[in-house]
Formats: sequence, structure tokens, C-alpha cells
Amino acid sequence: MNRDGTGALENAWGAIRIGIALLTPFLRPWRRWRGCTNAEKAQARPGDELVPDPDWKYVHAVTINAPASAVWPWIVQIGQGRGGFYSYQRLENLAGCGIVNADRIMPEFQDLKPGDGIRLHPDMPPLTVTVMIPNRALVLHASGDAAEVTGSGPAAQTPDPYTNVNFLWSFVIAEDGPDRCRLFSTNRVSHGRSFKVRLTNGPTFVEPVSYPMDMKMLDGIKRRVEAARN
Repeated sequence: MNRDGTGALENAWGAIRIGIALLTPFLRPWRRWRGCTNAEKAQARPGDELVPDPDWKYVHAVTINAPASAVWPWIVQIGQGRGGFYSYQRLENLAGCGIVNADRIMPEFQDLKPGDGIRLHPDMPPLTVTVMIPNRALVLHASGDAAEVTGSGPAAQTPDPYTNVNFLWSFVIAEDGPDRCRLFSTNRVSHGRSFKVRLTNGPTFVEPVSYPMDMKMLDGIKRRVEAARN
């Protein structure tokens, strides 16, 4: 089985993982902190203050046998139309994402800076690079009417607490000894109370899909970084 996110069997397993997650909402508390130690669960991370009181969140983590400086270039180039997300590429493209996962560091995508946009899907508005600390943290953020954030339609003329969404996705790297670091992927979401917004931005469906994709992404980054050093 391929492990780079492109193989048919690999993506079939990814689909099975999503199905299992959808059928096991009672495991969500365990999935929420996958890979984290008890001490790491209590830690605040750059960008958390942008969504201070999330309706739901997760923090996933992986250990990478390389220094933070070797991981950072792979993080900087993420995005649709850029280096991809190192996850289940075929599953992402079934949703029309147009992802091509990079297998090398791409110099043309290393000049990211605060205020730039990172797309998840070609038809969705980009997330904004809000915090960027080289070799430490990349924080992507979007806030506003759900239709505006997702690109599903025109935004409401006036702010509506029932349709508002505040979304954060962050990548944080922490050194963990010589030539080793911890990589955290954090998702924090607060959303309005309308049924449509809760369905499309709440944890019922989003979390079971996000969990396998996010864990595969962390594994994909780990494998690429460690392979590049061998």
C-alpha cells in the first residue's frame, strides 16, 4: 500500500476510517486529543485567542524525528494550488479540491507572510494567515457569516449571531530534544445556532471527516520530513 496519500487502497482505507468515525461519536472525546500527552492538553498555543470559547475543537499531535527548522518548510507550503495537505489526495479530489500533494520542498511557496490567503478548495474563500512565527507557528483564520466563510452564497447584510462562524486552524511546532520535535494541528470552531450552520460547521459530520484526514496529514508530514533527512 502506498503511504504518500495517492494510492487507491490507501484512500479506500481513509474512506473506511471516516465511516468508522461517523459511526462512533462516543469516541469523539478520545479523537479530540489524539497523540497528545496530558500535559499538552492543558497548553495554550499561538492563535487560540482568536477563538477563545469554541463550540468544539481538537488538537492532534505527532512526534517527528527532525528539528523544527526541517518541518517548517513543509508547513509553509500547504494549501490548495500549493503543496497540498499531505493527506488522502484522492478523497480530497472527490470533493473537487484539486489537490496535488508535494513530495519536495517547493521554493516558490516559501515566501508566505501574514495577510496571505490559503485555500482549502478552489471555490471557497481562502483562510487568512493571521499568525506566523518562523519554525514555530502558522495560524489560519476565518470569521464572519457562514455563507461568506464557506463561499456558499452571499453574506448576510447585517451580522447575525445565528449564522456567524469563527474558525481557526493552526500548526504549532515544539522542540522535543535534539533533532526531534512535536507537531500540533489544532482546529477551533465557534458557530451560530441556526440548524444549517450547526450541521455544516458543527462536530456531527465535520469532526468524523476531519479526524482521519488530519491524522493522515500529520503522518504525511512526518514521513516526508524524515525521508528527506535520510
